[in-house]
Amino acid sequence: MEGTGEVGGAVVASTLTTVAVFLPIVFVEGIAGQLFGDMAITVTVSLLASLLVAITVLPMLSAIGSGRARKPEPTADPDEAPMTLGRFSGLYDRMLRAALARKPVTLGVALVLFAASVAMLPRLGTELIPEISEGEFSMEVNLPEGTPLAATDRVMGVMEQAVAAEPGIDRQFSSVGSRLVSGGMSLNTKAEHLGQIHVVMSDRSDEQGEARAAERLRQQFLTIPDLQVNFGKPTYFSLKTPVEIILFGEDVGRLRDYSLALREQLAGIPGFVDVRSSLEEGSPELQVVFDRDRLASLNLDMR
Repeated sequence: MEGTGEVGGAVVASTLTTVAVFLPIVFVEGIAGQLFGDMAITVTVSLLASLLVAITVLPMLSAIGSGRARKPEPTADPDEAPMTLGRFSGLYDRMLRAALARKPVTLGVALVLFAASVAMLPRLGTELIPEISEGEFSMEVNLPEGTPLAATDRVMGVMEQAVAAEPGIDRQFSSVGSRLVSGGMSLNTKAEHLGQIHVVMSDRSDEQGEARAAERLRQQFLTIPDLQVNFGKPTYFSLKTPVEIILFGEDVGRLRDYSLALREQLAGIPGFVDVRSSLEEGSPELQVVFDRDRLASLNLDMR
């Protein structure tokens, strides 16, 4: 502990200097805070844990592992005050004496904590980029192919009234006949049967309130016939949805049948919402083939 006391001040100062760089990131708001907040917490906790180990465990292991004969310690000057880490030295001394006096209990607690940490590993989620919440979400409206623009506008009006009546929403804006491209969707962004509503929450930091508002609106829109609504949030660095299944084949008709059947099966699995297929049908059309012989017999032509 004497050697630790001599260098402890410098070690603590250097570690706290690095902590002072990363810790303020935890309090940053917006996209930067959501992307790097967890990293700042991880670095801060790791540095503090390494500091604790450096001034407690390492000196003890160094004293135990030294096989050389110890030189007689020089007589301490009674007028020279011992170098310590202040109150921490006294606290650590009492904790160390209590742990050494109860070795079985100390070893048992250490083993239980180690086993608990290993058991928690499968429960830890992993993801490359966390879901970003900015207090806003969008609803992509898709009506059956061939729906005229006036009918789409009427449906959008009903949806806008439902959004306006929802508490906690600050503002909304919508577009009829077009939409923005999002993950997993077709590149078809302009058609009379398409629309989009963008919603901004009053409290943009309330993620739970945003999720509740989106769920209530989702349930209300289920009562509108022939309406398909896909909820989404602003995404960064990626246009992919969390789960994607890619089907390959040369027969477009069979691909359409497979994708529609798979979409229905996935929609029935708990936890899956807004299941969609990127294979969309084209606009409905009617082809007329004239019987030229019959036209000629009636003295008619194609013009």
